[in-house]
Amino acid sequence: MEPASTIVGMLGGPAAVARATGTALTAPYRWQYPRAKGGTGGLIPQRHHRALIEFARAQGLVLNAADFLPRCEEEACVPSCSLHDGSRTDIASATRRREEGA
Repeated sequence: MEPASTIVGMLGGPAAVARATGTALTAPYRWQYPRAKGGTGGLIPQRHHRALIEFARAQGLVLNAADFLPRCEEEACVPSCSLHDGSRTDIASATRRREEGA
């Protein structure tokens, strides 16, 4: 569920995110589950935002507060991030670049 799935994937997966936030390995998985199944419905608890923003920065990405908000139903909202050079990109493109080693 979004935006947690996109952010967790971009930052290297649940294990990396758990280390960055100091949570149990199960926490990043739970953030991606619907509330009906015991998850957070795609929301990452606010107490972890700062740690994830700093972790992203260390990897050459900048997450913004808006990236942690749920996607809009009415319009095609796509989470985005800023690169250190000041350019903006959508998180999916940043993830592809990271996976390709660029």
